[in-house]
Amino acid sequence: MIVVYGKWKVWKWLDLLLTEVDIDHVLMDDEDRDDQILDDAKYIIMSPWISPKHDVYKQYVKKILSEMSYLGRLLKKLSLPKITFIGITWTNGKSTTAWIMYQALQRIVPDDNVWIAGNFDIPLSETLVSIMQSKSHKEHFCVVECSSFMLYNLDTFMFDYSIFLNIARDHLDWHDNMTDYFAAKSRICAQTHKSFVSHTINLLLPSALEKKATIIPHHIDISYTKFVGKHNMQNIAAVAKCLEVLTKDKDILFDPTKIFDKLKPLPHRLELIREINGVMIIDDGISSSAQSLLAALHAMEKSCIAIVGWHDKGDDYSVLSVAIRQKVSCLVCIGELQNTFVSIAKDVWIPYIRSDTLEHAVQTAVDYAHRLSVSTVLFSPGAASFDMFSNVYDRVQKFNIIVSQL
Repeated sequence: MIVVYGKWKVWKWLDLLLTEVDIDHVLMDDEDRDDQILDDAKYIIMSPWISPKHDVYKQYVKKILSEMSYLGRLLKKLSLPKITFIGITWTNGKSTTAWIMYQALQRIVPDDNVWIAGNFDIPLSETLVSIMQSKSHKEHFCVVECSSFMLYNLDTFMFDYSIFLNIARDHLDWHDNMTDYFAAKSRICAQTHKSFVSHTINLLLPSALEKKATIIPHHIDISYTKFVGKHNMQNIAAVAKCLEVLTKDKDILFDPTKIFDKLKPLPHRLELIREINGVMIIDDGISSSAQSLLAALHAMEKSCIAIVGWHDKGDDYSVLSVAIRQKVSCLVCIGELQNTFVSIAKDVWIPYIRSDTLEHAVQTAVDYAHRLSVSTVLFSPGAASFDMFSNVYDRVQKFNIIVSQL
């Protein structure tokens, strides 16, 4: 018997998948926890958001699996067509890169058998249910954006290809320290047949993983694409190198210039959503780390009003000081991180505003943009916000509704 612990989105789709394949299972969380059932369970599948600091982890650690580790066991028993799994993980830029890979594969593979899953707000179990229901016997390709939570203690599940480009201080409210965080991320290289890494990551990997990884170039010409910024040069370079090997393995033609020029940037990643009396509103709402906020600020051609903040997960925000001084005219600070960002604003001598709600933050940012004759409002929180929203997609949806009503 299997226990699925944590009634969030992963819970819903694991329930459907386990029901579909007739595996006895129980759903529970802290509110209806039953230690007798947990004692009798073969495996306990924990929701990715539940950290190892939770009491269930401490009491039943030998039984606990991530969704992905369990699916690695289950896949061997399912009668599914061939699925090529491409895993993507690092701190800053993995969502954009997963989106680029997904779109590129859609152009390379003519059939409707390309999927995107994982941290992209689509549980991998949901994708497996969809593949089962499709009744397709052709090969499927699944791009999996992997958080460190998903990769924590990963075993059995194997990626065909994976990409790992950078690491920065993040999620230290979940992990014990940076060593633990990097160990989780680097599991993707251990659990893959062909891994692609940056030179920096390769230097940090254990020697056994270092020797089997392919180092990708620092950047690639992206002037013919719709993408901007040095970070996207490396993101696209990584996708190009991985696809070069994948298409050779599959005997598929691949011309990067005919693929990448048609691709669209990820929604909510430096996306212009509205212009109000000469002020452009830029949605970078899926930004959830100091490093992703740093990349957004570097992409700004002119000074902006920036809306930042929310939940403190242990990031190092001191790295933002220079970019904030150079690219921000006024900082609108919200959530737990208000004091952190206010302190930075004071240190670099720029104005700041405190906000308690997203509605107030957006209206204040637009008002100050007009008052200071600034042409851009950037919404790039640089942090998670589970205290106010269920996930980043809920957050950006609320932001877009607020902007549409201005």
